[in-house]
Amino acid sequence: MSRKKKTVQSGVNEVVTADMVKKLQQLKTIEPELLGKRLRMVRSDKKISQRDLTRGLFTSAYLSSVELGKTRPTMETLVSLADRLGEPVDYFLNSTSGSSKVLYREFDREQFHWLELRHHLYQADIALVQGATNRAELELNQVLPDVPGLYPSERIYFHLLQGILKNRQNRWDEALVELGQLKDLQETDPALQVPPEMKARYELESGRAYQGLGQNLKALEHFLNGLAEKMNNQTNIWHKELLLEACEASQGIGEFEQAASLLSQGQALFGSQTDYAMVDSLLDQAEQPFRLGDFQEAAFLLGQSRALALKAGEINLRLDFALKASNLNYQLERYPEARQAALLAEGLARLSNGQPEGKALDVQFSSLVMLAKTYFQDSEFSQVQFYLNQAGALLQEHQDIDPIEKARYYQVAAQNYSNSNQFENATESYKQAISLLEAIYNEEPEKLDQVRPVLAEIYYNFSQLLKQAGNLEETMENLEKAYRLRAI
Repeated sequence: MSRKKKTVQSGVNEVVTADMVKKLQQLKTIEPELLGKRLRMVRSDKKISQRDLTRGLFTSAYLSSVELGKTRPTMETLVSLADRLGEPVDYFLNSTSGSSKVLYREFDREQFHWLELRHHLYQADIALVQGATNRAELELNQVLPDVPGLYPSERIYFHLLQGILKNRQNRWDEALVELGQLKDLQETDPALQVPPEMKARYELESGRAYQGLGQNLKALEHFLNGLAEKMNNQTNIWHKELLLEACEASQGIGEFEQAASLLSQGQALFGSQTDYAMVDSLLDQAEQPFRLGDFQEAAFLLGQSRALALKAGEINLRLDFALKASNLNYQLERYPEARQAALLAEGLARLSNGQPEGKALDVQFSSLVMLAKTYFQDSEFSQVQFYLNQAGALLQEHQDIDPIEKARYYQVAAQNYSNSNQFENATESYKQAISLLEAIYNEEPEKLDQVRPVLAEIYYNFSQLLKQAGNLEETMENLEKAYRLRAI
């Protein structure tokens, strides 16, 4: 009788031991972030505070560390917590939790919440690509309270998007702080695999922040680091944006030939155009399953719309490349090349007019002005007048064209009037250009570097017109202003 009892008791011990070994192995292999997230969500769902849950066991600070995924609890600790939460230990350790109390359709609570956060991150990314900074900020604010509980890769994504947002808002120092968080996360966990494209975006936005602070050399270093990343697709939008920004930074330090080479590389990468309407359609489709709780379908459609939004953004980038190539070739006195790039920019702008608002219009107007400038240099004055007439028609129809571009238009118009000895018209055009630029120079300090060379050139050109008319006092006054700006 006693032997039988011993055998039965031995069998029970073997079963218990096997079950505990399994649980210990699960505890050892489960991601601490996932375990912590499950504990936190069940506790929140039952409206139990950290202090109440840990009373008599350990400190609430220890529980906070466990819930944030910073500490892996012992089995004894987990059993105590599970008992107080009224859930089996298996719920917290299984790869897919099965407690009916926290299921939502086929997802448990943490999966539901994670997909919701991912939805907001995707929406923020799409909004940033489309230039909708207010919408991006609203989406990121939805994620902000949960950032500590995100997986490291998701935290990196969040801080990257925050850095992009701060750059779009011209808050350069704040952008560097956000991007620094991304770098810190990577250095804290060397095993964390950051995709090359995300590294490239980090370098791109870091460079933009330094460029905004006027540190072109530091910016160029980041852009070139980004170009060195081995991305899966070297023709993607980030590679093209890095080339364009590296070109801008090269110009900022006087390396015009390097800038021209980078532009040439970028222009060679463009393929066919993308329809914005397709992106908007997919976004609308994604919203419907999201509202109904079908997060898998929503996530799939959002992934598609994000990819398409990136491609749709390429039309803007292509416009930028063409216009930048035109301006750079004009600076290098390569007028036929400048004219060819301006014709491309003007044609692309007409095809995409209004997609997004203002962007294509400004590019079209700038391209027409550039075409007039190149023909003026080649003394083809009938062509100068032809393109000035087209630009003037746009200006009459759209008063919200960029003021700097308006000033350039009046500058070319003044030169053309001066060439045909129309002194009064030339004077009026120069004064309109100066009035526009002086207002920006005095009221918008962030645009000083952009305005200064154009204003200096116009002061000088106007002084030469006044000299021909014999107005020596105003000649000297405008010459002095031009030299003062050039000396800064």
